[in-house]
Amino acid sequence: MSRSLGDFISKSIGCICTPGNKFIFYDFLEIVEENIEKESKFMVIASDGIFEVLDNLVVENCILQCYLDQKYETSAGVLVEKAVLQWRRESNGQDDITAIIVFFD
Repeated sequence: MSRSLGDFISKSIGCICTPGNKFIFYDFLEIVEENIEKESKFMVIASDGIFEVLDNLVVENCILQCYLDQKYETSAGVLVEKAVLQWRRESNGQDDITAIIVFFD
């Protein structure tokens, strides 16, 4: 999850991405580092508006299906629409919803 998508305040407190094939996410006290392996198929960068209503497995399965169907260009839209529908089921409001999908194949 990225809290820096369009969020200049987060950047000012250290929410950054380093160049290269390693991504380091600074979330106040938690630092997570992931290597991109040969088996890696995609990376999801999304706002908390996605992850507040969809768990990691649902997001992974959604994008995996887009990958298998070779629907690369529409994958972010599919994920955003899934989150919007879930927000409508769960509440009257909605958080910001942003998604970027990076495919490695």
